Amino acid sequence: MDKSRLVTYFIVKDEERDFQDCIDLLDNNSQPDYLQRNDHRLKLYGSVSGGLHSAQSPMVSELANAGTVVFSVPGHKYTSPDDGSEKLRTDLGFISRLYQKINPIYVFGINNWTIDGIEEGKQEYNIPAPVSDESLANNQIEHPTWLMLFPPEMVEAYGREWLLDLPAEHIEELDDGAIMVVATRDFPGCESNMEIVELIDDAVTPLEGSFQTS
Repeated sequence: MDKSRLVTYFIVKDEERDFQDCIDLLDNNSQPDYLQRNDHRLKLYGSVSGGLHSAQSPMVSELANAGTVVFSVPGHKYTSPDDGSEKLRTDLGFISRLYQKINPIYVFGINNWTIDGIEEGKQEYNIPAPVSDESLANNQIEHPTWLMLFPPEMVEAYGREWLLDLPAEHIEELDDGAIMVVATRDFPGCESNMEIVELIDDAVTPLEGSFQTS
């Protein structure tokens, strides 16, 4: 299962500044600990494990004047029946903390098999990019994903009650009015990469219907 990764993208205006803000957040908290690989990449361990880096990505390469801060974890991290759910809750809390620190334009999480499909043009995973310059200019998205975090401007554009009523397993309202939507948290018990992909695809399908009619 090592090839599968769950990747969360924070779309930001200044990735170098915002990545440094992430480091400042880590430096001011006892957890998680980190090992700095270089100016753009950290390895996280302790309460939160995974990778954190800043980089241009094919997922947002068409966006003007935008970069990404990326949080990535192995796909098998949340599959343990014993502690997978708790690890996911901890990581969602970490994503919320990063959001509050760097105030990104938008945040979305996706399975890297889907990312690879977009890069390589594989028909079975060839979904539209989640956002575009036009959609972001209108405080909207192009395509729903497994994890979505809508800042207050997007909440206003879509409507708070509409977002809170989306067909997702977990919906959380943050202190500033942002809304996090997680299509599924049912990873414990998945035994293969394909099971993870199918779980996410099945959970995102109802969201696709909602956003097509919004």
